[in-house]
Amino acid sequence: GRRKIAVLGDMYELGAESLSGHREVGEKAALLHVDCLCAVGELARETAAGAAQAGLPPERIHVFQKKEEAAAFLQSFLSEGDIVLIKGSRGMRMEEITEFLTKRSDVR
Repeated sequence: GRRKIAVLGDMYELGAESLSGHREVGEKAALLHVDCLCAVGELARETAAGAAQAGLPPERIHVFQKKEEAAAFLQSFLSEGDIVLIKGSRGMRMEEITEFLTKRSDVR
């Protein structure tokens, strides 16, 4: 089957709403029943906490401080047919994960 994987980086523009905003995004990922949540960045723990609170099983939640760590995990985790959403603030440069993964011949 097609697994849904969300790779979510920090959102820098939230100001005072930063912590609650990251928790809310994690919550939404859980409500969408993602098969895997990769939270990336300094506020990744907040995103993960929101997902866990909303019922996403802990084995589906992965926290990474650095994009490179997330990319290395995804390199071994991804299978053919997986659908991956990669999103974060411009300043997070999340496209680097996409660039890393598309070097694989089986990713498009």
